[in-house]
Amino acid sequence: MGAACRPDGDRPAVASADEGGATGSDLGPGQLGVWSVGERRRLHRNPVDRLTGTLPARGSQVVSLNGHPRLLDTTTGHVVAEWPEVTVPEKTLCLGVEHVPTPIAAVGADGTRPAVAQEAGIAVVELPECRPA
Repeated sequence: MGAACRPDGDRPAVASADEGGATGSDLGPGQLGVWSVGERRRLHRNPVDRLTGTLPARGSQVVSLNGHPRLLDTTTGHVVAEWPEVTVPEKTLCLGVEHVPTPIAAVGADGTRPAVAQEAGIAVVELPECRPA
């Protein structure tokens, strides 16, 4: 598994890494999947254009932190917006690989501005409006 988060209480989102799919799931390499715990079934499974790295959740979307922040739609896997000028470590797994630091970010309570730790300080990114889940 590359990374996982929980956009809401019922739907975990999981991204696989390039070494194979996510352990214990039906995800292939480089895919983003969303499951319903209550329904006990997969809701979405889509390829992503780049491995995700750490995944903070934001409503029906996740913020991928691998190289730079990218806002991904969990339904399609498509990039909604990205910020290449905000650099974060290139790390495809959320844990492990100790010589590469894990990107640190937090999405504010209103879901509009994640703060991303950078070498020289903290960058705050303005996210576009979130569509309902």
